[in-house]
This record gives sequence, structure tokens and C-alpha cells, in this order.
Amino acid sequence: MLFRSQPIEAPTEDADTTAGVLRRSWLFSQVDPAQVESLAPRVRWIRFGPGETIVREGDEGTALFQVVRGSVEVFKNDGTTQGRAVTKLDSDEIFGEMSFFTGSSRSATVRSRGETVLLEVHRGDLLPILESDPSLLEQLSLIVATRR
Repeated sequence: MLFRSQPIEAPTEDADTTAGVLRRSWLFSQVDPAQVESLAPRVRWIRFGPGETIVREGDEGTALFQVVRGSVEVFKNDGTTQGRAVTKLDSDEIFGEMSFFTGSSRSATVRSRGETVLLEVHRGDLLPILESDPSLLEQLSLIVATRR
């Protein structure tokens, strides 16, 4: 679930730019460039202000995110209002992939640290590519499992 996001203005939304940004991540750098190019037009650019919640621990996770500009902080529930900070993610890093691929609920809350721009990839965005190349799902699952 997203909170108070705004689409970023054009021309940043152009598909060639989006594909180039996706390929800078550890996840999409492993995917055939033609498949990334076919995904790019479906990907959404979103912006968050300082301290905004992007995903909340326990929520359903149907999208993964790539940091384009700025950074985010990941928090685990520890019984306090804020939670315990566990890591910071910067440009080209991905988060939300475990929920995205497994269907499990979000394992942490993620908040923007300042003005932050993200790419948002919904599960449905990737389905046409996975249907045309079923081996890609296995490849992506192995990449995610290895990282974890």
C-alpha cells in the first residue's frame, strides 16, 4: 500500500530512461535487455517527501521498488511507534522483492529519508513477460533467494 505518492513529471517517464534505470539494479541487470524494455512502459515513477511511509510491515506486497534518487530507511516492528531501523537503501537498490515474488506480507516498513524518487513495478506489470518466458520466473526466484 502506498501513502501520499505523486507521479513524477515527464520527461523522466520515458520508456528508454526507465529501462536504463531498471538495468542498473541487481535484479533487472540479470534480465534480458529486450524483456526490460518491454517492461519499462508499465513501470511507474513516484516521488515521496521526507519521512513518508512507502510500505508498511504486515501489508500485502504486490509491488517492488527501485530507488532512483534519494534514499529510504527500513524499519522492523519492535513495539515502539517508530520501530527499529535496520538498514538504509540508496540509488539503484531494490526493496519489496520478497513479498512481490512470494506473495507474503511485507516484512518491514520503509520510509523515505528525504525527497525520494522510486520506480514501482507491480506484479501484473511483470506477468506478460513471465508468461512469454516462464524460465525467467525461475531465474528471478534464484536471484532473490541467493540475495536473501
